Amino acid sequence: MQGENSDDMRLTQKLWNENKVMQVFQANGYEIYSFHGRNGSSSDMVTANFCTLPFNYSLDFVRALSDFYIPISSIREKVGLDTHFRTVSCVLETTKDFEEPNNPFYMHMHIRLPHQPFVFDAEGNRVSEQHREFHRFDERVKDAYLQQTLFTNSKTIEIIDSIQQKDPSTVIILMSDHAGRFDIDWENPSEIDLYRGLNNLMTVYFPEKESLIPEHISTVNVFRIFFNIYLVIFVWHIPFFFLFL
Repeated sequence: MQGENSDDMRLTQKLWNENKVMQVFQANGYEIYSFHGRNGSSSDMVTANFCTLPFNYSLDFVRALSDFYIPISSIREKVGLDTHFRTVSCVLETTKDFEEPNNPFYMHMHIRLPHQPFVFDAEGNRVSEQHREFHRFDERVKDAYLQQTLFTNSKTIEIIDSIQQKDPSTVIILMSDHAGRFDIDWENPSEIDLYRGLNNLMTVYFPEKESLIPEHISTVNVFRIFFNIYLVIFVWHIPFFFLFL
């Protein structure tokens, strides 16, 4: 049995790989496309997994190898940042240029943007300077975050425009997994700390079905509402993009 202090990730990995959302998509004939994420994916339900590391290793495994075989921290950090830059760039370009299959499909894109590390400037160029201290009042960090946010916004709009040009009927959900976390006191959070850290971004595009979406919706319920609208009420098989920043 796993206790509160357990660092055993096997149960978590099992929940990822056998999650109910993908089970519903699969049961309704959807092809499922995903990307190499922060922890990778080994689910048998995924049709194709893009932008993976060599030999489809998980990022945790590669990080453990680099920690052991690259003892010089500055070199290890550069290797990690270069890998992060290439992986994120691959995810963005693959999503924008994705050729939609004939079958209904679900694509899940989860990337660490505009989340640190700050490796992009506003034009998408590789930034060499890194900031180990993430103090929200540090002007260097604020500028680096702004630059990466500008790039994130422009690429997100570009990807969404590309998706809608290919098929205007595609459902699109854009969501963040958390909000700003700079300098939050997690041991004794203030009210503003909680507001800043949990003030998620979420916007949805359900073509011609906006009237069926509740005015106030929590992130945990978004897939339930999608399934109720498209798989229960209308029994439609439509393309679906989920952009998770």
